[in-house]
Amino acid sequence: TERSILAYKPSTKAGIPFRWTSLDPAQQILLHTNASGTNDGQGAARLDFVRGSKAHEGQGNRYRVRLHTLGDLINSDPFFVGAPPYPDSIGPGYAAFRSAYSARTPMIMVGSNDGLFHIFNATTGREILAYAPNVLLNQMSKLTSPTYTHRYFVDGSPTAGDVNIDINRNGQPQWRTIVVSGLRAGGQGYFALDVTDPTSFSEANAARLVLWEFTDAHDADLGYTF
Repeated sequence: TERSILAYKPSTKAGIPFRWTSLDPAQQILLHTNASGTNDGQGAARLDFVRGSKAHEGQGNRYRVRLHTLGDLINSDPFFVGAPPYPDSIGPGYAAFRSAYSARTPMIMVGSNDGLFHIFNATTGREILAYAPNVLLNQMSKLTSPTYTHRYFVDGSPTAGDVNIDINRNGQPQWRTIVVSGLRAGGQGYFALDVTDPTSFSEANAARLVLWEFTDAHDADLGYTF
C-alpha cells in the first residue's frame, strides 16, 4: 500500500492512482475476469496482487505463488536519467531548467513482465514510481492464475529526454523531462510520463505525471511496438 503506482483512465484521458476505486467500471470488469474468461468478482484482489500483495498467494483466492514480487526483465533495457545534461544552447530557458534540477534524484527506468513499468532511485535501488499501462489490464488476470505460463507485459525499452512542450496547454511551453516506452512483445501501445521532478512522484499527482497512452484502440494499424 505504500507504493506509488499510476494508471490511465480512458474515459477522462488522464492519469489516476492504480487503486480499485479510481478505475472505470469497464476497467474493473477486466480485472474481475479471470484467465478462463469468467467474471469471478475478484478484481480488487487481483489489483492488490499486481501491487505486490501476497495475501492470496496459495491461500484465500489461491493465486499463483511468486518467488519474487518483481517480474522478470527480459527485453526492456534500463534507462538512466540524472541531472539535465544538455548545454544552454539547446534552447531558451534551458539554463534555468538545468540549474533547477541539477541535484535531481538519479533514476533508473525499466519495464517488467509483472505488468508494471518501474522507476527506481539509482542510488538506493528503491522503487519510487511505477506505471500500469491500461492496454494491459485485460491480461493482468493471467498473472494471478496458478497455471500461469510466462507472457510478456511491459517488455519495451524506455527512452527519456528533455523537451520544450506546452504541457499545460496554455500557450506557454516549458522544459520537462519525459519518458516514453512501448511494450514490445507485451502489447500494442506506447505511453509517456513526466519524470521531471522525482519529489513530486505520488499517486496524488497522477493526473500531472501521466501524459498519455496511445494504443491500437486509437489506430488499428499500430502493431506490437518492437
